[in-house]
Amino acid sequence: MKNYIAILLLSSALVGCQSTSVEDASQAENFCTDSNWSEVGHKVAASGKSVRTFLKYQERCQQLPETAKEAYLDGYTAGIKEYCTFENGYKAGDTGKENPNACPLELRAQYDEGFKRGHKNLKDNKAEVKRLAELEEQRKATAKSDSQR
Repeated sequence: MKNYIAILLLSSALVGCQSTSVEDASQAENFCTDSNWSEVGHKVAASGKSVRTFLKYQERCQQLPETAKEAYLDGYTAGIKEYCTFENGYKAGDTGKENPNACPLELRAQYDEGFKRGHKNLKDNKAEVKRLAELEEQRKATAKSDSQR
């Protein structure tokens, strides 16, 4: 009986995997042909990724619409202008993210300045937390030695 249940569960899992891969392939095909490529480019840029991300889409998609690359680049250009700001650089540096170096040269200075200041703030905050933890340890050690006297 246990073997029967194990076989039933295993075959259910395999059927589930097969339907998932068919659905994934269908979704990928729909993504390739039905996407708003300007929006895709904008989202890629707004997340700080390289313009070269389009090359991955080209590899994955057998047939892209003829206008896909141009639309992607238009969206990417608009999105990267929104992304490459002092504020976004600061947020990235302050949260410990790596600098993606996705910003074009003419926009890079303000992003990099924000990133540098955010990273310094993160570093300073970590140093302060460490200092406070050490003070707390010293306080506990002093309290312990005082109570033993």
